[in-house]
Amino acid sequence: MNAASRGQPFSAVQWLNAVYCHPARPSALQRDVLTALAVKFIDWGTGTGYASIQMLAEFTRHTMSTVKRALRWGRQTLLLVQTRRGHRLGNGKVVASEWRLQLV
Repeated sequence: MNAASRGQPFSAVQWLNAVYCHPARPSALQRDVLTALAVKFIDWGTGTGYASIQMLAEFTRHTMSTVKRALRWGRQTLLLVQTRRGHRLGNGKVVASEWRLQLV
């Protein structure tokens, strides 16, 4: 259960601590991607936000494969949930995926 759903603001600091102190901690580049997601793209009041792989790659200046590995790690450890998958619109624009940070 997310802290925001219990009426409390989400703590990005606690979430980042869970990432950095995880026994199977990801690489430094992947931690950078996850930190960018939490700090730049997530609403700290709800723990949710929108970001595409391309947005994260451009912001962090890491490769798209590094971003994909970081997001996969977050989903596998249950610290990150993709609540809505991004997609392309008919006019060529992209709708970013919706992400939720969670503490397990």
